[in-house]
Amino acid sequence: MSKPNAYLHLLIRMTIVLLFVVSVAFINRTDANVKAEDELQDQELQELTDEEIIANMEGYASEDDFGVPETDYTDIDPVLVADNPNDDTPPTGSPITVKQDEDPDVTEPGADIAGENGDETSEDDAAANVLTEEELARLQAEELARQQAEELARYKETPEYIESLLVTSPDHYDEAVVASARSIPLDSDNDRYMFITGRKKKIYKVGNMPEGFRSDEETAKKMVTIDVPVWKINSKGEKYSTYWPLTIHANLADSCRCIFSDIYLLDIQFPFNYLRGYTYRKVGGVGLVSSKLMSTHAFGVALDINMGDYDNDYFLGKGNDLRNKKNPYCIPDEVIAIFEDYGWFWGGNYDICADTMHFQYFELGFLQYDSDEPFPILYRGAEGMDNTVIKNLSQRLVRLGYLANETSNFSKKLDKAVKKFQEDNGLEPDGIVDYETWEPLINKTHFMRYVF
Repeated sequence: MSKPNAYLHLLIRMTIVLLFVVSVAFINRTDANVKAEDELQDQELQELTDEEIIANMEGYASEDDFGVPETDYTDIDPVLVADNPNDDTPPTGSPITVKQDEDPDVTEPGADIAGENGDETSEDDAAANVLTEEELARLQAEELARQQAEELARYKETPEYIESLLVTSPDHYDEAVVASARSIPLDSDNDRYMFITGRKKKIYKVGNMPEGFRSDEETAKKMVTIDVPVWKINSKGEKYSTYWPLTIHANLADSCRCIFSDIYLLDIQFPFNYLRGYTYRKVGGVGLVSSKLMSTHAFGVALDINMGDYDNDYFLGKGNDLRNKKNPYCIPDEVIAIFEDYGWFWGGNYDICADTMHFQYFELGFLQYDSDEPFPILYRGAEGMDNTVIKNLSQRLVRLGYLANETSNFSKKLDKAVKKFQEDNGLEPDGIVDYETWEPLINKTHFMRYVF
């Protein structure tokens, strides 16, 4: 081999060695840099918050990065949870639930409020959402009472219930009730008052009622409401049986049960369109509107039947029984006799009037006018007359055909009408409207409004 060729081969070998050394050094340097960069990145990641990591990862799952299109879940109905809760891919044909962002400061209505740690309901809130044994028992009792009331209402619509109220009939005779009804005191009015009030007879006026009867609220505690059997008339004029709630003093409940059982069993099937017992009020009626007497209704010892039917009304004067007995609602003598058989009194026998719809357990003697002239005296030329009372007088005379038009002044025409009415009713035609004239005038127009 020649020397030039030797030098050339040597140069080539040195060049190859040098390239090898440089390559190794470059490779070592690159590995060190990559390792250093990886260590730096790991350190930076450790310092990032969870929110920053999530923010930095947004958009990485794009089609450009992986060649897979992003999944759009906005059109999927959030109905059911996926079958495999650990699998991010929803199973075929199974809807998934998309959990929306939640605001930790907003609580859904009716939801439990979390405690301090967010994972428990506070003791107060838990107690508020749990019924106590007492509350549960109360709710159960209320529901039971409601069901029983509904069952009772249905039962009361049956003929069997009406028959059960007939305590004096042979088929439903109640010996205990009848015995109680027949044992109430009847010997004297003092005995009757003692039985009801615990005190002897006294004329009670507004403001001096006995203890236990000084207010509606106080007196109502002594009352009971019972159902009594009655007949009614429907729109076709046919009679049918039903019951009527009646509030009365508890001591007289059995007496009333027997009385109305007997009335129901009458062959005439006497019909009712009104029945009322206890009412806390003073007495009413013509000439008594200004009275301070307390009504026997306020003691729960009186009742009215078919009030508003003008054949059962308040007629002035003792014994003025002006009922039209052809009216089916007119109180018949058979009903009056049943009340009297059980020791009750008929209001048609009052000394100052005939209150034909009224019955009471107390005697009738105390009802009286406050003065000898309980009605206003009117005549032409008198001073201080009430124009409202004059108008009421003229309205009654117009109704009876004695006057063409009503008036509030005691005119010559009104004076003439008064005298004609007096003459037709056997009175002295002096034109003075006193009690003697008011009595027949009001009785003939008893269905009209009272103003005094």
